[in-house]
Amino acid sequence: MLEARQFEDETFRDLDLEGGSLAGKEFDQCTFVKCRLGKANLTSANFTECEFVECDLTLVKLLDAGIKGVKFKDCRLTGVDFSICNNFIFEVEFETCNLDFSSFHGRKMKGTRFKNCRLQSVDFSQALLNGSDFDHCDLLSAIFERTDLEKADFRTAENFRIDPEGNRLKGAKFSLTGLPGLLSRHGIVVH
Repeated sequence: MLEARQFEDETFRDLDLEGGSLAGKEFDQCTFVKCRLGKANLTSANFTECEFVECDLTLVKLLDAGIKGVKFKDCRLTGVDFSICNNFIFEVEFETCNLDFSSFHGRKMKGTRFKNCRLQSVDFSQALLNGSDFDHCDLLSAIFERTDLEKADFRTAENFRIDPEGNRLKGAKFSLTGLPGLLSRHGIVVH
C-alpha cells in the first residue's frame, strides 16, 4: 500500500495496516488520521514532526524506531514498548490517549506532556521524566522505580503511588489530594 520509502507532508486517512509493516520507512511532517496500525511492524521507521489522531497503535512494534516531535491525540497505544525505540531520537506528546500496559522503562523523555491520558500499569521505571507534566492523568498501578521525576507536575494526576525514597522528586509538584500516593508505602492514611 505504501510503496515509497520516504513521505513528506502527507496525510494518511483510514489507513488499515493492522499487523502490516512500515519498517524502515521515513515520515516527515505527516499526519495519520483514524488509522489502524495495531500490531504493525515499525522497526527502524522514522517519524519526525508527525501527528497521530484517533489512531489505534495497540501493540505496535517500535524496535529502533525514531520518534521526534511526534504528537498522539485521542489514540490507543496499549501495550506499546517505547523503551526499545531509538535512543538518539525520542520526543513525544500525548493528549487523551490510552497507554495502559505500555513501557517507557529507562527512556529519556525530559519535559514530556501527558494530558488527559490513561496510564494504568505503565512502566516508568528508571525513566528520565524531569519537568514532565501529567495533567489529569490516571496513573493507577503505574510503576515508578528509580525514576527521575524532578520538577514533574502531578497536581491534577490521580491514582499514583510513588515512593519518595526510591525516586528523585526534588521540585516535583503535587496537590494535597495527591499526598496519599506519596505516603502509601509507609502505611500512613490521609483523610
